[in-house]
Amino acid sequence: MEKLSGISETLLITLYFRYLESKRADAIIDDAKSLEIIERIDADLSKFGNDKISQLSVAIRSKVFDEQTQIFLNKNPDSIVVNLAAGLCTRFFRLNQNNVKWYDLDLEEIKPLWMQLIGETEQHKFINHSVLDTSWTVFSKRTKTKKYCLF
Repeated sequence: MEKLSGISETLLITLYFRYLESKRADAIIDDAKSLEIIERIDADLSKFGNDKISQLSVAIRSKVFDEQTQIFLNKNPDSIVVNLAAGLCTRFFRLNQNNVKWYDLDLEEIKPLWMQLIGETEQHKFINHSVLDTSWTVFSKRTKTKKYCLF
């Protein structure tokens, strides 16, 4: 696995807490993709501990964002989703995406790991840019067939 540090390493924290939550019999979220990814990576995740409050917070946040995103997709099935500062977010796999075009946006140093563990499809792509560098918005000119966009 690529060596991550600083802000980029934080993507492992939320992934790890979704993994721990998904293993519980009474899990708030069911995140099969997080389970799959954690089994495949070679990283010492024990350094993030087993903080139940943080795990619960990540699970609740994921559940709320999943529900709100699904409501949007149900109303607008032919839309675009841009997941800002996505890291190794697995929301795409937890939702019924219909005909959505999904973009995970994060720093360039994240892309090799994302490609190795998640990978692009025609429907699900990675944009390697900082959220603060708005030049990534040019992709919207190439997706004129989509009517709605959720950020």
